[in-house]
Amino acid sequence: MVNVRTDAITIRGDGHEVCQDFSLAGPDRIAVSDGCSGSPMTQIGATLLCAAAMTRRFDHDDTSEQDISKIFDAGLIAA
Repeated sequence: MVNVRTDAITIRGDGHEVCQDFSLAGPDRIAVSDGCSGSPMTQIGATLLCAAAMTRRFDHDDTSEQDISKIFDAGLIAA
């Protein structure tokens, strides 16, 4: 097994009051979410999507489209 170190950083874009993107890194996965400029609380949605994705392994064998939709819907509702 290969040991890989991961890290995450997001940088606020020019002209934005808040950073609308979010990323998380763990020992075996990363999650990245690009926020939408048109939404008033897009940073919250981006954060929730990453957090939800990090709590679930997305193996094609055990993750249904319904599971993935629930995670994305939660982030969209927050945004």
